[in-house]
Amino acid sequence: MSGQRDILAHLGNVPEDEIRGMRAPQIAAGSDEQFEMMKKAGFFYDNTLIADPGPDGEPYWPQTLDYRVSWPCLDENCPQSSFPGIWEIPINLFHGAQKIGAERRRSSMIRGAVQWNSSASDIYNLLMDNFERAYYTNRAPYLLTLNADFLQLNEGKAAMQALKRFVYKSCCTFAEMRT
Repeated sequence: MSGQRDILAHLGNVPEDEIRGMRAPQIAAGSDEQFEMMKKAGFFYDNTLIADPGPDGEPYWPQTLDYRVSWPCLDENCPQSSFPGIWEIPINLFHGAQKIGAERRRSSMIRGAVQWNSSASDIYNLLMDNFERAYYTNRAPYLLTLNADFLQLNEGKAAMQALKRFVYKSCCTFAEMRT
């Protein structure tokens, strides 16, 4: 990851000292070794670990790794040791589309919580439901974890329409959250 920071700084024209955090590839935690590397490389935060507060539970807040994480770890490669000074910004699972006779879909990426043929309205409702879960409980940071295939839903129209509507609604209606 330190090498990726060098490449991003060089090719992206971003000052290296401004690249302060990382997310492991494929959101696959690297156990204590990942966090030891982060400490040696001077990374300040990680955004790899997944937390599941449940569809109605309070999302988890970022925390330092001065102690073990406060949520049940969903990955066998979560850190077992403490790493004082390194922050973990958890990815709270999205809870989304429900199939008849099956439990609600949940995923670390929005795409995994929706069905391929979801309408813009379905996707917007998923985004708002998950946002409101954070906003109306403990106001933990709400992360929009997107990947390219999410933007391709229904030929790229449904996801983009939903995302635009969500950003407009959340910025206009919940303006007091901005700093």
